[in-house]
Amino acid sequence: MIKAARKEKKLTQEQLARGVGVSRSTVAMWETNQATPRAATLLKLADLFGCTVDELLREGGGVSGSAEEEAGVQVF
Repeated sequence: MIKAARKEKKLTQEQLARGVGVSRSTVAMWETNQATPRAATLLKLADLFGCTVDELLREGGGVSGSAEEEAGVQVF
């Protein structure tokens, strides 16, 4: 969802990263399901993309269901 929404807004990874206060490599990791945005960042992403946090998470926005994520650990 994050990659599709970013492309729909015609943003580069760098532009999105600057907009939500993370590095470009962090955005790349979200888009390849290697990491999940933190809660505060999910709110910023939802505002930027005009969707809900639930939509970001349910549409494959970076949640892979790993044991670390199920335990609430942020993988970066």
